[in-house]
Amino acid sequence: MDSPLNNEQLAEHYSQGVSAKRSATTTDKPIQVSLLNIQLGKEYEPKLLRENGRVMVIVEAGANGVDLAHEYPKPEVVLADKAATQVDEAAKAQEPDPFFPAGAAAFPAAKDEEFHALVKNRPSVIFGRDDRIVYQDTSFPWRCIGKIQTAVSRSSGCMIGPRHVLTASHCVNWAADGSAGWITFSPGYYNGAGPWGTFYATKIYSWMKNTGSLSDQQTAFDYVVLVLDQRIGDTIGYYGGRNFDNSWVNTVSNWVNAGYPGDLTSTERPAYQNSVKITSKQDFNFNGHTGSVLGHFNDITAGMSEGPVFGTWAGDVGPRVVGHTPVVLNGAVEGHTRLCKVHLVRHAEGVHTLFPPDGRNILDAQLSQRGHDSAEDLGRRLISEHSNTICTIICSPLRRTIQTSLDAFHRALHTKYYYPLNLGRGVGNGDADGGVRIVLDANLQEIDDLPCNTGSPRQELIDQFPELQDEISLLHPRWYVKSGPDSPLPPRAQRKEQILKRLEQAFLESNDSKKTEVVVVTHGGVIDMLVRGINIDVAQWKTFNLVRMSSGQFELE
Repeated sequence: MDSPLNNEQLAEHYSQGVSAKRSATTTDKPIQVSLLNIQLGKEYEPKLLRENGRVMVIVEAGANGVDLAHEYPKPEVVLADKAATQVDEAAKAQEPDPFFPAGAAAFPAAKDEEFHALVKNRPSVIFGRDDRIVYQDTSFPWRCIGKIQTAVSRSSGCMIGPRHVLTASHCVNWAADGSAGWITFSPGYYNGAGPWGTFYATKIYSWMKNTGSLSDQQTAFDYVVLVLDQRIGDTIGYYGGRNFDNSWVNTVSNWVNAGYPGDLTSTERPAYQNSVKITSKQDFNFNGHTGSVLGHFNDITAGMSEGPVFGTWAGDVGPRVVGHTPVVLNGAVEGHTRLCKVHLVRHAEGVHTLFPPDGRNILDAQLSQRGHDSAEDLGRRLISEHSNTICTIICSPLRRTIQTSLDAFHRALHTKYYYPLNLGRGVGNGDADGGVRIVLDANLQEIDDLPCNTGSPRQELIDQFPELQDEISLLHPRWYVKSGPDSPLPPRAQRKEQILKRLEQAFLESNDSKKTEVVVVTHGGVIDMLVRGINIDVAQWKTFNLVRMSSGQFELE
């Protein structure tokens, strides 16, 4: 089968023959787009204010602020199965064509000359030199790549139809009951906004509801198609598709990969890599259908899920997608070892957040009543999905993280850590050999030294949490001192390394081969240190894989 065009051929392809072909067959289709889409109660009367070249939506806010509720409605979930997807062989062989709208500039991507790394570049899967290029470009086809956002994550996707976006199943905020939380797509997103606004998914088509560590079969089917609320593809264009041919393995290096890397730009700016090569292809079956894991040695990091891998062929008006980065990534990282799942939990609401800005002066702030309630709900949801697989809970020694852990997981904890009956909590149903340990790790305390984020002396913690006396006694006497010669904390880079090493230790110490997952209860600043570009709301969690790299270092991916 013919190979995609190389960079030199692409420049000629888009500057000559394509322009005439697309202008004869397409017309501009402007569309009204939403630049701000929020749910607002009837008690508010919004006003539009233009000032100094800016547009603001103004409402009157009281002492409790403005309740925006959920930004977007939840999508309908449609799981494909064998009975519902029977098609004839001719239909299976069809490959959707790309659409290049008239009036749109094209190729090549304009490099972001003003780029400066929004965060220190600490990639998780980089082979040799980092060849990714950060760009700012609204020409075709770069405009068709955009940012995927949910309540708990940020990732990448691309337009593959008038209302259709390709992204990863593991990027969807799947709920325990099988539903999915809201999910949006912003084409051409750059530094906080997209020139066509934001669109929400009304429907999700998926083979599998993937979360956490994936098997090879799950990886092969780790994709979904979002159906958006508007036909933005008619205006900006979209990619076509092509089945990956075995003859391209290790022979073609003209593929392009693009997305929003968390390590390089905090998922705020897109980046692409040219001259991508696919080094292997392994097929898997599910319900009579075939999916593939494609191997590579290209520069992929968290946040670029599910950016497209694409090529452009002679005679086509635009590129065709042959894969997306999780499918490519998971079969490719030779020498890297997945160790265990890690459930990264952000503590529940603290009292200090109820009294801004003075609340930050509350020393070692505890949970609010709403925080206690949401922590218990967090535990019910997490344990319902992972009741028999968690071996250890590793927790920051600040009061609100300890309270979150005990409120959420008291029925799963090792017997010696259960709340005594006289504290009104009740004893769980575990035993001394089958329970879950809780471990305190000072490296997990919040990064800054505000009073609300500064810990308490050991004896004060023992007085409040007597059931954790053994663990508290293991803390350094001045564990809460964050700076100066008396601080026992390591530098930031070593701190991350020590945390990840501690996760490996917890995994290796498990005596039960079925209990290999680790829960980490910590703070927003620490989460940002461990996994750039990932946002987790209070009393929520996100699941990652602990990976030992070929270099011997550890990463969460």
